[in-house]
Amino acid sequence: MSGLAHYSPEDVTVLIGGVYPLDGFVDGSFVSIQKDSPNFVTKVTADGKVSRTRNASNQYNVTISLASFANSNKILTALAELDHRSINARLPLMIKDSRGSTTFFAPEAWVSQPTSVEFGIEVTERQWT
Repeated sequence: MSGLAHYSPEDVTVLIGGVYPLDGFVDGSFVSIQKDSPNFVTKVTADGKVSRTRNASNQYNVTISLASFANSNKILTALAELDHRSINARLPLMIKDSRGSTTFFAPEAWVSQPTSVEFGIEVTERQWT
């Protein structure tokens, strides 16, 4: 069966700063990568002519969902606090599916804000952007 593909969440690695692998992902969708703006912006004139302008922005929003008990929350909290105080906590970010062909790399990434914190009877989720 050469057309059979395999996927396992354990094969997805999220590496911050080239040295710290995140762990403690929630059950379900735990990483989301979305480009912040389109590659092209189009304008249509009254007579139906279309023009497009290339948008050179290469900014992405990455959302990582961790369980509230995950040790990785500590490192992300520390990075958010350090960046808030020093404006100097930008680190490389790599996300890779080792069984597939998906690799995402950002030479500079930062925590946009501390995550909200909830407590309840069950384990809660913390979403980092």
